[in-house]
Amino acid sequence: MKKMVNIINKSVNTDDAIHTSPIRFVRFARFTGNGRSSIAGLLLLSSTVGNFAFAAPSAPTGLDGAVNQNQVTLSWTAGSGDASDGFNIYANGNYIDTVFDTSYTGPADTNSLVSYTIVAFGGDPVEFSSASSAIELPENLIPTDLTVPPSQPGTPVAVVNESSVTLSWEASSDDEAVQGYNVYQNDQYLTTVLQPEYVGVIDPNASYNWYVVAFDIRQNFSEQSDRLRYPDTGPVDTTIPPSVPTGLAGQTSTNSGELLDASINWQASTDDQQVAGYN
Repeated sequence: MKKMVNIINKSVNTDDAIHTSPIRFVRFARFTGNGRSSIAGLLLLSSTVGNFAFAAPSAPTGLDGAVNQNQVTLSWTAGSGDASDGFNIYANGNYIDTVFDTSYTGPADTNSLVSYTIVAFGGDPVEFSSASSAIELPENLIPTDLTVPPSQPGTPVAVVNESSVTLSWEASSDDEAVQGYNVYQNDQYLTTVLQPEYVGVIDPNASYNWYVVAFDIRQNFSEQSDRLRYPDTGPVDTTIPPSVPTGLAGQTSTNSGELLDASINWQASTDDQQVAGYN
């Protein structure tokens, strides 16, 4: 009795964001004495064949498109360099679909302006290109004033579960499209999110404050939201002034009676919230 082994290279769907990866199967067949064969089974091997280095695909170019009857049609040219296996489609920075040629057709709202970009992927392990230049559709909704910022986001609301915090807030609106939100914690930039929600880690025994700033597809930034403070100590009286600075001292330097410069210092003020500065 003889055995036959065939190597089969096959592309399979493995992940919504990547969608394809070369997978190797071994097919076993058994030969009988009369020369007939029967398939004994398929064995999955490693998805990596050898130690080859694949350069990331170049960004797609020439993105064009149109919106008609609640449907968007996009087309583009694959970048140069290593061959692309496929392309991920993004609308306002959010992944919406994957295709395996240089065109896409999908649903669209004719009353909403959307910024589309394309990212190529290929190789094993998979590498991704940078995003293509954006196209905004429908063209008739592109405003003449491109500097209008999004509206102010709503005040964040927190749900704390031990050392985990979930922030959410009322979404901003924009004459084109809100692309995301910058989240600030204790007056320091923390992260950027695409949806009006953030999940992070905190020390439940520490004090925090958060606010968010929206930005649109033109990189126009909104006013910051009102602050959320944790722990919540109740309503904040914004009329309480800082304490009076004390210990004012200083020195001067002169030349022939003419004042050259002066330096002064003092003891810092205190405040129920935060001292912003001194006049």
